[in-house]
Amino acid sequence: MTAPALLTLLSDFGLSDHYVAVMKAVALSRSPRLQIVDVSHDVPPQDVARAGFVLAEAAPWFPPGTVHVAVVDPGVGTARRGLVAALDGQVVVAPDNGLITMLWGRSTARQAWELDRDRLGLPARSATFDGRDLFAPVGASLASGALRPEDCGPAMEPSLVTAPPALVEAGRARGRIQTIDRFGNLVSDLRDLGTEGPAVQIDGCPVRWVRAYGEADDGELVALIGSGGWLEVACVNGSAAAALGLGLGAEVTATW
Repeated sequence: MTAPALLTLLSDFGLSDHYVAVMKAVALSRSPRLQIVDVSHDVPPQDVARAGFVLAEAAPWFPPGTVHVAVVDPGVGTARRGLVAALDGQVVVAPDNGLITMLWGRSTARQAWELDRDRLGLPARSATFDGRDLFAPVGASLASGALRPEDCGPAMEPSLVTAPPALVEAGRARGRIQTIDRFGNLVSDLRDLGTEGPAVQIDGCPVRWVRAYGEADDGELVALIGSGGWLEVACVNGSAAAALGLGLGAEVTATW
């Protein structure tokens, strides 16, 4: 017996309302044998950048052919496009608002197509819930094999968000905080820094280098490489974001 098709959902909908359940109902109505995995529904409301980071960190761990429906969509109901992208064996269905920027940049084989509602036979039933009316049904049809990405509409270049690149040179790296996780860890855009611990500063404040959180005392600020390979600043059993009063864009430097 073949394994059921795999569909993931990522959104800022939370779980206290009916929105996630409705998207699952629509997907399962199209393909009852779908296996659905919730990546996260706790993305902060309208935080497209955070959604893009979560998607890029999670998607590569799924089997090839997995379809990811990602809906963080401040522009719902406007002229913003919807897209389906094939990225190194993964398929993403999302609004064309920059959400796929990080995953697109990491992918070597990549192509995107616009979601053509008329071609897909999916008229807009609401100006506020394309997760139900567009993205979930398309994702289910793609995952089940009833639809191919190239059948969804014309090829397109997706809208991407540009950010200042991290600066890495001999003996020194300078980057910025790109996301904050639920523990309050300040995750930078610096990676591939090797195994030798550098001297780290965030916003000019020195932070001790460790290999694991447990190598420091409760409340101590530390710098380390997180599970995604990014340099992060953490507060042991606390929130570095709260302790330092810093957020996105704060400067991080590492020197050897």
